[in-house]
Amino acid sequence: MILCADDYGISPAVSESIIELIEGKRVSATSCMVIWPEVEKSLEQLRLIKTRYDLGLHLVLTEGRPLTVLKQDSGLVDAQGDFLSFGNLMKKAYLRVLNYESVLAEIKAQIQRFSEITGRDPDYIDGHQHVQQLPVVREAVKAVILSREKIRPIYTRVAGLPLPWCISSGWTYSVSFAIRNMFIHIPGHFSRKLMKKSGIPHNRYLLGYYVYEGGDRFETVFRHYLTMKPREKDIFYCHPGRTDDDLKKRDRVIASREETFKFLRSPRFNEIMEAANVGLNTFF
Repeated sequence: MILCADDYGISPAVSESIIELIEGKRVSATSCMVIWPEVEKSLEQLRLIKTRYDLGLHLVLTEGRPLTVLKQDSGLVDAQGDFLSFGNLMKKAYLRVLNYESVLAEIKAQIQRFSEITGRDPDYIDGHQHVQQLPVVREAVKAVILSREKIRPIYTRVAGLPLPWCISSGWTYSVSFAIRNMFIHIPGHFSRKLMKKSGIPHNRYLLGYYVYEGGDRFETVFRHYLTMKPREKDIFYCHPGRTDDDLKKRDRVIASREETFKFLRSPRFNEIMEAANVGLNTFF
């Protein structure tokens, strides 16, 4: 399976932690946020890595400030020009009051910033809080991908799990676990249909939801997802990393990042992967 560390670029400590995991062959992909001021230095550090891995754009529409100048009537920002909360963005997306051209321009700006720093297109596009799957946003993501001149296609990450597994294993494990997986599965279903119709490559299953703060330990949930017997192009996303002041300012997910990072570095990670007969892979 592809084991993806999200939120590269959110803070120096998180980025450095993810580099350590890539070099140690504990993750095989990382999704980068490009809206933060340190991202150029963070992405430059990735150039030194010789290990094979996928590097994607982690589209941000719910934290910080946009790269483009947006007005409040775009549906993306508040009166101060900051991105809206996920809840507010989701409401506007489903009510179809997001301005498509504004969404399209911001996605283009983020992918352009990624390309200017790295010298290439991202291997894939996903989104912070799965925003890439929302109505209007997913149509804009599709348009951006199809407009890029590329040596190989950009793939997208879509949410989805096998329904029998969710019913039999998900519900017996935790009602909250099953409900929240289904919450991202529904927009993932429509996003998958759109990408398939457009000929855009995408994953089959997306594993990785867990209650970030105060829930089960990451190792416990990781073991549970592996009972699904993931295949080589299935994606498991996670949020590992050490903590610094920038992270504390920018995100509420703190303690579980440290726990996830420690587990992925531990001998138990390799033991669990070997016992489940699962290895790490990239998409192409």
